[in-house]
Amino acid sequence: HSSASAAAAPPRRAGGGGPPGRLASAARPFPSANATEGAAAEGLGAWMRRRRRIPLLGRLSPSEICGHAAFVLSGSAFLEPEILQLRVLSVFAGSATLLFTYFHPIGSPLWLPFRWNIVFVLINSAYITKILAERRRAEQLPQQALDVWRDVFQPHGMCKVEFDGLLHAGTWTTLRKGAVLQEEGKPSNSLFLIVSGGATVSRGGEFTHSL
Repeated sequence: HSSASAAAAPPRRAGGGGPPGRLASAARPFPSANATEGAAAEGLGAWMRRRRRIPLLGRLSPSEICGHAAFVLSGSAFLEPEILQLRVLSVFAGSATLLFTYFHPIGSPLWLPFRWNIVFVLINSAYITKILAERRRAEQLPQQALDVWRDVFQPHGMCKVEFDGLLHAGTWTTLRKGAVLQEEGKPSNSLFLIVSGGATVSRGGEFTHSL
């Protein structure tokens, strides 16, 4: 009876003759999110700065077009008499300037004008919001106030928003018959507008006329 013994060789792992317990990987690392975003930003910057032939204008880059548009819009804003449209044009001009200064043809952003234009855009945007809120409030005037505006103030060029501001600077008051609005010879810091009813004016105790 004979017996034989055999030594089992350890299993070989992937990677040829490398040390046991380690796996050789040929997979390439995935690009990080920051690297992907950086490549996209560089591609956008190159596209914004690359010049193209434009009919009647010659060779211009999108960045330069934004720069010219910013100056045209700023000039138009100076010529605009209506305050809301002036503010809107200023916001568009500032936005175009932001694009021009960030993707400047020299190859790097101009941070000083870029940051100041952000401030100007925010200021004009805040005033646009304020103007729209004032106009919305002026559209909600009571009928009695609207009648006064149409009969007295609108013919003299006062707009509804200005009249609304005047109303909020004063108060509506109802007086009893015989009440004195102003005494002769005494200073007054009030201005009265009679909306309904009437008043009499006397001087030296004598009646002169009615209002």
